[in-house]
Amino acid sequence: FETKLFLATQVMDEARHLDVFRKRALANGGGLLISSPTTNLRTIINARDFTEMSSIMHVQAEGFVQSMFRMGELVANDDVEKRIFRMCAQDESRHLGFGVMHLKYVLEHEPERREEIHSYFDTAERTDPHHGTFGQSVAEALIILLGKGDADEGTRKFMALQKRQANEYMHRLAVAGLGDRRGRMDPNIAQYLDPAAA
Repeated sequence: FETKLFLATQVMDEARHLDVFRKRALANGGGLLISSPTTNLRTIINARDFTEMSSIMHVQAEGFVQSMFRMGELVANDDVEKRIFRMCAQDESRHLGFGVMHLKYVLEHEPERREEIHSYFDTAERTDPHHGTFGQSVAEALIILLGKGDADEGTRKFMALQKRQANEYMHRLAVAGLGDRRGRMDPNIAQYLDPAAA
């Protein structure tokens, strides 16, 4: 019952994100343009049970989005954009907290599922093997936005964003009890990890 209620709040949060970013895109004058194709959502839709869905959606995908929202706040053009990104990141924090605690609970109470859970992340991390957490068109757009037209600065900030995403992801996995994920993480993500503490 409580899980269903939490997921209902998440649906509302995501609807708010869709609404605010759609309105912001339309107010900008550029319109909605096109969405880049991705298979990332397919892995969530195809999940066989709640733990698989939560691991992929909450722990991995939502975490990457939260890192992007935080970077968005840093590079936003005005106070309104900064507030949009900050409030969306707060919503993502709730989703992440739920997912990490669920994963931690499952790993503590059903340790025999450890390899199965690793397999969820194996699949999710490899949905776009050539571009890590971003498709090429999204990466190019982010580089332009982050650099405000300066490709070198944009590339530097984009690399910092990917580094932050990978390290925050690894931290969430460690908190949940899956710290051994570092050794089998997809190389497109693992390349951005800081060295493991001795």
